[in-house]
Amino acid sequence: MSEHSSPQIVMLPAPRRLVAGVAVHLAEAVLIPLGLFYGVVVLVSLPAALISALAWVALAITVRLARGTKPSALLLATAALAVVQVGVTAVTSSAMVYFLQPTLATFVFAGALLASVWWQHPLIQRMAHDFVPMPDEVVGSISLRRFFRRLSFLWATVLVMNASLTLGLLLTVP
Repeated sequence: MSEHSSPQIVMLPAPRRLVAGVAVHLAEAVLIPLGLFYGVVVLVSLPAALISALAWVALAITVRLARGTKPSALLLATAALAVVQVGVTAVTSSAMVYFLQPTLATFVFAGALLASVWWQHPLIQRMAHDFVPMPDEVVGSISLRRFFRRLSFLWATVLVMNASLTLGLLLTVP
């Protein structure tokens, strides 16, 4: 199909179904690991909390794969960041390094977004597809790929600026 042929129509799921799908992705990749981490760090210890959050994302990915469904990009990003956070905290045993990690992870994620600008399917496109599945012929259009590349570049820039400001504050404010 050429770029100037008739527009493609993307049928979105009903609003309730769309919200439910987003809620499931956010719960499994963000809310549950965060709640688990917080509960375990308060009741047990920092190392146990790190391991429990890591165990949760590993379990969530395993369950998805066992059911024959792909883990969401958000869940995979959470797993990668959890592995890095557990590893760095275990090696350094430093509270300062522990608190710097979210900022450093923001830099890493911004780098991944920036690198994905040159991929066939940028990371932002993959994450958008997790929330709103689109037909291949729509996703394959040149204009939509260009849009996702620009959006990836925009978010990479925003995240680098955010992380830079946060890092500056962490290193200068007592």
